[in-house]
Amino acid sequence: MLRFMQYSVRGSDGKLYGPVDLQTIQSWIAEGRVVGSTEVVDQLSNRTAPAAEFTEFGIGSASPAEAPPAHYSAYPRAQAQPAANVKVRTRLWGIVGWTVLAVIVSFFFSFWPIWICGWNIVDGFRARAARDPQAPACMAVAVGGFMVITLWSLIKYKIGAW
Repeated sequence: MLRFMQYSVRGSDGKLYGPVDLQTIQSWIAEGRVVGSTEVVDQLSNRTAPAAEFTEFGIGSASPAEAPPAHYSAYPRAQAQPAANVKVRTRLWGIVGWTVLAVIVSFFFSFWPIWICGWNIVDGFRARAARDPQAPACMAVAVGGFMVITLWSLIKYKIGAW
């Protein structure tokens, strides 16, 4: 089952804790750390509302008198990574494939390979935003490929191979 780190909770100390998945929120509700009036941020929709307004939590209406117990003022910080049993779709092999294609295309066309490698850099940023564990490798391959293809195209242009 895929678990999304979707929610953040504003603690009584004013700090945001998370992102965490739905199961973690539900365990915090069971422990009394999150009550109907606790402010929750849905990271996917950027919606901020009391926990009672999120039907997926199963909390009734928020009572203004509710407050988490004092001994739960320090929420445990969740790691900003998916659960261990979740397979993260990496973009690395797509970037490598497009870079190889750009090298092949560079023998026949002028600047199209540069555009291909430019989109690889965009994909590298997407990998970083998706918290892909291989995001540094994605960026290294994308930027390295862009530099090699750009230099190759400039050298080819300079010697008049076109």
